[in-house]
Amino acid sequence: MLRPLLLPLLALLVSTATATPENTRSPDSVAPSPATSTSTPSPAPDSLDGDSLPTTVASDRPVAKSKPTAPTAVVIAIHGEVDEGLRFFVNRAVDAALAQSPRPSHIVFDVDTWGGRLDAAFEISDKISSISQCSTIAFIKKKAISAGALIALSANRVYMAPGATIGDCAPILAGGGEGGIQYAGEKIESPLRARFRALARRNGFPIVLAEKMVSRDGAVLRIERPGEPVEFVSKSDWDALADSSRSKAKVKVALEDGQLLTMDDAESLEWGFSQGTFPDAQALERARGWSETTTVESTWSEDFARWISPFVSVLFLIGIAALYLEYKNPGFGVFGVVGLLALGLALGSQYLVGLADHTELLLAGIGVLLIGLEVLLFPGTVVLAGSGLILLAVALILSLQGFTIPDPSMPWQMDEMRHNILVVLGTLVGGMFVSFLAMKWVVPHLPGTSGAYLKDTLEGAHSPAQEGPLGLDLVGLTGHVVAPCRPVGRIRLPEGEFDAVSDGELLDVGAPIVVVGRRPTELVVRREEVAS
Repeated sequence: MLRPLLLPLLALLVSTATATPENTRSPDSVAPSPATSTSTPSPAPDSLDGDSLPTTVASDRPVAKSKPTAPTAVVIAIHGEVDEGLRFFVNRAVDAALAQSPRPSHIVFDVDTWGGRLDAAFEISDKISSISQCSTIAFIKKKAISAGALIALSANRVYMAPGATIGDCAPILAGGGEGGIQYAGEKIESPLRARFRALARRNGFPIVLAEKMVSRDGAVLRIERPGEPVEFVSKSDWDALADSSRSKAKVKVALEDGQLLTMDDAESLEWGFSQGTFPDAQALERARGWSETTTVESTWSEDFARWISPFVSVLFLIGIAALYLEYKNPGFGVFGVVGLLALGLALGSQYLVGLADHTELLLAGIGVLLIGLEVLLFPGTVVLAGSGLILLAVALILSLQGFTIPDPSMPWQMDEMRHNILVVLGTLVGGMFVSFLAMKWVVPHLPGTSGAYLKDTLEGAHSPAQEGPLGLDLVGLTGHVVAPCRPVGRIRLPEGEFDAVSDGELLDVGAPIVVVGRRPTELVVRREEVAS
């Protein structure tokens, strides 16, 4: 009686035991590598290139599988110097790519850069690492050096063009050292190594080799054992292993102590960083079978902001110099317009790339307003102009960096703030110096310039004391002061008014005087009651 019930149960058990399990691994999941030794990872699974997930529906009725959607990709170019303008563009481009409907299967970062600012590279790395909606690919067109290596390794997979290079991310500081540069040291290397370790674990790159892109210290050994994958181990960790663990191993030095890792496409493929070499991004597209590839282009404002960024300090200097010239001249004229345009262009370009925000613009606006009040309404009030200049300097400092207060976990931010303060102080001093030179040598010769400028010479000038029959006859004459002699002024004698200089005390208007002598261009006078 139980047989009719047992037969279906046996059939169910047999079908369950012989069924093939479905692959449900997510595209971005990567097994972590050990911290002390690293095996060369296997090529990327096909699921990263757009294979649809399996469709299994628990139902007695047959269900037709939907046709897999062909994978699509969005390309974002990371070219040129890594700066705040590039960071702003990458953030916008990634958000635009993820907002597309349907969402792309891959975001491809076309990398070709020598590197640049470390803070901007960290921000770009964070943005790429945070993408979970689709897989990320870095295609190195020519080079991904320094900060470019950090950006490339932030993607799930790396592909390279023939002859392309990646590596050498040791942080350096401008000035000093051999060749005008010096290594930043352990304080900055330590958090950078930690970032490379985290990226290597996340994306399946050799951890020890990734660290050697940052740090020159220590050698790395290549370990080969029969029937096992190649491993890369630091020499210190290898020496600490027991003899039994080192037996039957073929050891070769991969990187010497003091050497930074930089690889070409072949070495990167052999050592587990690259997943393949393609002539260009289009060849990668055809090989992966992407049905559609779109490119997120930069806007004209982003291109302009990146172009003008190296000249921001020069614009600051021009703006400060022009405002100082306006301060030294009464009224509001061309110098005020030039100063406001230069400062507006500098701050505006920083605003376009996301460095300056409303706070910096507000501080700069208040600073310019205070300087304007000093020039137009309260000339000579140093407090207004000084306060405005301080607010303007603070706005300029903040606009040169992507943070307000340095983060202790990012020690390079404090160095950057010090550098920005020195740049702004140098700009202020330089602006004053340039304005002084312009005031002396340029402004008086400009057409249509008005102001307190001496354009006439004294050639042919002569004193009335030397004219005609007056001559020495003026000595001994008495009169009074009509313009204060402090000590040079003007006096009135019976014969007329003459320039005079007081021989002793200062003489106010109306003071009685007597002429006691003469000079080439003026008379010498004393107070009358003390003349004897």
